[in-house]
Amino acid sequence: MIDTDKYEGHTEGPWVALNDNAVKTPKHDDPYAFIERRNDDGYVVALSKADAQLIADAPLLLAEVKRLREESKKKGNVLTTLDEMIRNEATHAELMKALEQGLGIPETWQDLI
Repeated sequence: MIDTDKYEGHTEGPWVALNDNAVKTPKHDDPYAFIERRNDDGYVVALSKADAQLIADAPLLLAEVKRLREESKKKGNVLTTLDEMIRNEATHAELMKALEQGLGIPETWQDLI
């Protein structure tokens, strides 16, 4: 699992891939952060456009990882609650109410299917 805490304080996006070797970030005095990639012989080689774009999208990818982790945690909590309720012989209606509240879905979710 990625330790996202090590990215605290990073330069917020948006970042922009300018060309094969440069990514622009909004907070630096020098607006260009040049990134070098070296081949096995130690020579500097250009990044591919896809590599530059991946680097530029790093703040967006980090935000998505954090969002998905929070969503996963929320769903895990719902499952724990439902498991406990089942063990305590909750009614179907009680289970559905807990599911609706835990996932933040409307009580009329059945109308959606």
